[in-house]
Order: sequence, then C-alpha cells, then structure tokens
Amino acid sequence: LACFLEHKAQRVAASLGKKWERICSEDGEETLVTCLSLFLQCSRFFLRGKRYQRHLIANELAALICLQLKAVQIHLAASLQEHLAGAPRQAAAKQEESI
Repeated sequence: LACFLEHKAQRVAASLGKKWERICSEDGEETLVTCLSLFLQCSRFFLRGKRYQRHLIANELAALICLQLKAVQIHLAASLQEHLAGAPRQAAAKQEESI
C-alpha cells in the first residue's frame, strides 16, 4: 500500500507541472494538499513496515510540498488582499466619473 500511495503522490505532483500560474491557483493549492496527504500516508506505512529509508524520503518530499504549499497560500492571500484593496478605489473612480 505504501508503494502505491508513493506512486500516486508522485503522479499527482507531476500532473501539477512546473508553471507557476498553474501551481499558484486554488486548483494548484488543492493538488498540493492532496499530494501532501498522500506522501504523509505512505510515509506512515513505510514506518510501520520498518522501511526507514523510504519513510525518510517520503517525509522529505512531504516537507518540500509543505514549503511549496505555504508559498502558494501566501501568494494567494496577497493577491486577494490586493484585489480587495483595489475594489474601493475602483468604485470611487467610477463614482467620480459619473459626476
């Protein structure tokens, strides 16, 4: 089961691609969370099976996914903040134009 989960996690990670626009989206964030979950599950099964080297590798990959996920979350939060901050300015500009 651990090998299957590891393979599935690698496939999910590969399906995300390398383009930042694709990774840094809500869909990309969901994909990273799924990938993280799969790596953590396979890590747990490798540990139970006393396959310590594979357990450590799965943990390292999960840690890398965590870092990438955090970067995506920070970027999405900043983008949302910019969007929300820009909305009142746009409304004020439209109101001035109508006067």
